[in-house]
Amino acid sequence: MTTTIPTTAQVAQTLERGARIAAPFIAFSVTAIILLAELTYELGYQMGSAVHERNDQMSRLWVRLWLREAEVLAEPVAAPIPVPFVPVTPVAPAFHPLAMLAAELHNHTSSELRRMTGSRRRCSKAELVAAYVTA
Repeated sequence: MTTTIPTTAQVAQTLERGARIAAPFIAFSVTAIILLAELTYELGYQMGSAVHERNDQMSRLWVRLWLREAEVLAEPVAAPIPVPFVPVTPVAPAFHPLAMLAAELHNHTSSELRRMTGSRRRCSKAELVAAYVTA
């Protein structure tokens, strides 16, 4: 007994035949699932709307049956809760001491700041102020 190993062309032909047979069924199944999902959503939305409308109708009927019109119109209105007036005193903003020192140091020239920090290299004023504050 001899067994033959199929060639790639034979395997490809078998796979193609199977795909051509299965493709319409898969497409039909996916389409049916999508349509059923849309139908379910739409029916659920319509059912919810109908339930809310019936609830509103029953609420109006209940009010008409059990309350007289004068009672409905004369419902007590809650009085607003009085809030005592408390004057607010303004508070001066708080500044960090190093921020105040840095603002004061920006009034100096770069050469003065270099002399104060003991630096000889040329750099920006902000770097010199930062070096002085951190030292």
